[in-house]
Amino acid sequence: MSKLFKCLHCGIEFEATNYRKYCSKECSFDAGGWIIDEKTNCWNWSGRKSIDGYGMFYFREHIYSHRFSCECVHGPASKDKPLCLHSCDNPSCINPDHLRWGDNTDNMHDKRDRDRFNRKLDKEKVIEIKEKLKNYVWGSYSKLAKEYNVDIKIITGIHKGLKWKHI
Repeated sequence: MSKLFKCLHCGIEFEATNYRKYCSKECSFDAGGWIIDEKTNCWNWSGRKSIDGYGMFYFREHIYSHRFSCECVHGPASKDKPLCLHSCDNPSCINPDHLRWGDNTDNMHDKRDRDRFNRKLDKEKVIEIKEKLKNYVWGSYSKLAKEYNVDIKIITGIHKGLKWKHI
């Protein structure tokens, strides 16, 4: 049985069987918001983020904001180009000018071309990271990832004992 709800973003009344805040994906996306970085021209998602720093919003399911932004401007992903790639290497960026569809080979080429393969940690840096993680608070992973210029998954793996176990 449907009920009438009012969209918190656009104010339009809509019918739904369960309570929803927004009438559409577009309103849910717009409500998430973003902040434009004047230096990089990145549109940094200011709503909810995944542990990897990718923006997310909810409309009947969890949706990555960068993928939605890319789809709105560049059309849907295809079977041969299923990944949404950032030219800015900023996972929270949703600027469609920085996004494109690609495949794993494109992603590996980006990593090679931007020298992201060579950002290895040494023993001393891992010890520093482990010491800093003793006082873990929400946001420590992304802060340390930026500080040491590594992917957040590396910091998470160190903290959970999945990476650099021998130290």
